[in-house]
Amino acid sequence: MEKLCPGVFGVISLLFLFAGSLSPGWLVLNVWHFTDLSDPDTAEDATLHLGLFYLLQVGENVSISLGYDSIPDEGASYGAEELARDFLEYQIEVIVGIVLCILSLILLTSCYKQYSPPSILMWPIITGTGAGIATGVAICRWLTEVIVQAKKADVIMEVPYSIILSGIGVLFCSIYLILLIVMYNKHLHNG
Repeated sequence: MEKLCPGVFGVISLLFLFAGSLSPGWLVLNVWHFTDLSDPDTAEDATLHLGLFYLLQVGENVSISLGYDSIPDEGASYGAEELARDFLEYQIEVIVGIVLCILSLILLTSCYKQYSPPSILMWPIITGTGAGIATGVAICRWLTEVIVQAKKADVIMEVPYSIILSGIGVLFCSIYLILLIVMYNKHLHNG
């Protein structure tokens, strides 16, 4: 029963990390800056949502979802292959964060019992810490690079909702870790 509270925060963290990685809002910007990406009729009201695995163009008269391998490269100065390759490191970091969060929850629920030695709690703490760090590093690196590039190109960005979802996941992961550390200290001093 005592692992219920950390477990709930761990599951909530996992859900936010998963939603943040799969939603197409890591970079959201108006397409009117890029005439080669949009139809001239919809350029003023179209928005491009870049995710880690696919992109989505939404406008009043258009809604297109494409994987990076299906984007035509004709005449583009920066092709879809380069974009997918640049996103690969962020994909790996986010996937590692999700896998470590899942592993931490499995270790907490399957290995830890109330009368187990406190050292058993170290594995969920270590894997949970790895999950938070991997996702946090991906978010910070992404924001740093995107903000720098947007200022250089004078691009107006909209709210990157995937970053917000992943950040909330990291926050819940931190709360999960704090609760695990409190459990560890309680068992260490009682045991």
